[in-house]
Amino acid sequence: MSDTLFILNTLLVVLSLIHMLYQRRPAQSLIAWMLALILIPFGGVLLYLIFGSRKILYRTPKPTIHFDHLPSSHPQLNTSALSENLAKLIEGNHLAAPSQNNRLSVLPDAHLAYQAMLDAIDQAQHSLYFETYIFELDAIGTQLLEKLAHKAQQGIKVRLLIDAFGAIPLYLQPWKLAPYRQAGVQIAFFHPFEALLKNRINLRTHRKIYLIDEHTLFTGGINLSEDYLSNSTQHQSWIDLCFKIEGEDCQPYLTVFQADWHYTTGEHLPLSNYTPPLLSTENSFYPILLQAVPSGPDIATDALLESLLQAILNAEKEILLVTPYLIPSHNILDALYIALKKGVEVTLLTPAKTDHLIFDWGRSSYMRELHEMGANIYCYDKNMVHAKLFIFDREVTVLGSANLDYRSLLVNYEMVSFAYDTALAQQMKQWADNLIQQSKPYQPNPNSTIQLLENLFRIITPLL
Repeated sequence: MSDTLFILNTLLVVLSLIHMLYQRRPAQSLIAWMLALILIPFGGVLLYLIFGSRKILYRTPKPTIHFDHLPSSHPQLNTSALSENLAKLIEGNHLAAPSQNNRLSVLPDAHLAYQAMLDAIDQAQHSLYFETYIFELDAIGTQLLEKLAHKAQQGIKVRLLIDAFGAIPLYLQPWKLAPYRQAGVQIAFFHPFEALLKNRINLRTHRKIYLIDEHTLFTGGINLSEDYLSNSTQHQSWIDLCFKIEGEDCQPYLTVFQADWHYTTGEHLPLSNYTPPLLSTENSFYPILLQAVPSGPDIATDALLESLLQAILNAEKEILLVTPYLIPSHNILDALYIALKKGVEVTLLTPAKTDHLIFDWGRSSYMRELHEMGANIYCYDKNMVHAKLFIFDREVTVLGSANLDYRSLLVNYEMVSFAYDTALAQQMKQWADNLIQQSKPYQPNPNSTIQLLENLFRIITPLL
């Protein structure tokens, strides 16, 4: 019996390895999964079936999103080669071209961001499309649902898409949503667990799309709970960024939400004939050139990863990275190393501790390596920094939901916008510099045993 099980496990391991080689996986991911398959009999194969691939046990794959209906020609950037090359690369990945008719407001304060979102919901006349990774039925979640229910009762089309894994407590207690569903709010969970053999719970929507009337968007790192949007003095929200975008850049976000909603529920949400109001120039960047870049298994290429690599390699002066979860792919590390060798100043701002101990261990060896390369690393220890922000040469700003980690760039469904605007880049650099002044320079742990453990965690980081 034991011989039969051994032969069966060996066969499954070999088949899994063949599948990985067929996929041409990155070396670090390949090695990590090989160790898991060999060291965990049967369990390693099971983990690989559930978590290890974008396609295996994926009977109803999410269709590739197409942006053919969006404008394909962009206005003249009138900036450096960095912006021009990025715009061309993104378009070359069959994504939307940059759009000029946009207004962008930066909302770095949780209370201001939440109040702006509530005001926009109150003014909605046509539709409210929300997609998030985390949704908690705390004070913030409850108030938001009450607002959405009120608008649904007014005849507004209200759709709320929540990632099942990111909102497990709520997903397991669906009766708590019953009153809001009865009021007309349509709520769906992305990749529900009961469809495990059809979907992959490892493929999560980490997108933050809060779209009002198809022309006003809130996005950034914020999920929908008190940790991100508290309006109470008794609950300190994490440090995060929210951006309000009005104008043409909302259209790719609408296209992505429509695809995500249809995949989850089967309902088509066609483009409406709703005409957005004319933009004003009050208290915002306008006009601002924006280009939306989604990523995930429903995008034919790894456009976001390619664009970040292009930005790192084309930067001539400085690169500023703000991210809580730093588990970069080997090509991102190589690109940063090349930039440092060219004399580009690379600065990383990250929380001293994240909300997940395993990520703290997983990122430690990467932080140590970047430090040894010559990067400036600062650790903010007063609060959790959940913001995601990348600035290149004070000219290009990347804002949205993606972290600088393996999961965001190669696994999750994400959504960001590239902003080609020096004024915005300068404002966001000042925001980051303010936090850096309150942070401590990173110092690697000198203990050789700790360093060994950090390196061991590096082996499994592609699995996180």
